[in-house]
Formats: sequence, C-alpha cells, structure tokens
Amino acid sequence: RLAGSRFAAMSSVLERMYHSRRQYTGNSPVGMSPISSLKLCDTLVMYDEMFQTLQEFGHGSCQVTHGAFCVDQTPRKWWPSGYEDWAQHSFLLFDDGTIADITADQFDDSLPQLWWPA
Repeated sequence: RLAGSRFAAMSSVLERMYHSRRQYTGNSPVGMSPISSLKLCDTLVMYDEMFQTLQEFGHGSCQVTHGAFCVDQTPRKWWPSGYEDWAQHSFLLFDDGTIADITADQFDDSLPQLWWPA
C-alpha cells in the first residue's frame, strides 16, 4: 500500500508540474519562473489539502525560492566596469532539500521542461 500511495503521489506531482507548465509558463519559459513556480506551489498546496498529495509524496512542504546565478563569469569588452551578468530564477524547494523546476530549460535547451529532482 505504501509503495502504491507514494507512486500515486509522485504521479500527481508530475501531473501538476505538467499542467502548471502548460497553463502558466506557455510556449517560452523565459522570464516565467516566478509566476510558474508560484502557481505550481499554490496548486500543490491545494492538492495536499484535498488529497494529502505532499504528505504522501514524502518530501515535506514546498516553498517558492527566488534567486540568481552568475550567467557568465568572463567579462565582455563592452560591459561597464564592475558589471556582472546575473540571471534571476525561481523554483520550488521542498523541506528535504529537493527541487522541482518547471522553467530551467530557459537557460539551456538540454535541461528538461519538468525537472524533478533538479
């Protein structure tokens, strides 16, 4: 029973990731990580209240995490002095440290559209 409920919960989370990507991210993930991650989190919380999805999933609660990473550490000749190329990004962080990301492919086409665990 436990393995079946965990499998069903994982399937439900991946399904919510797919639908959030389709509904909120749209055709291009560029610049859509904050709203896409927020709506995915809202949806997972709602499903947890109705079906205990996150409890069955076993990774704890989730929260939207906003951050940035340095895209290019080699300065370009045309950059102003001291400029650094940072890109903003948002994703879901679970209590156990695992990450769900439905917009990571905006930075690299080789990354999956639904990245779990990222």
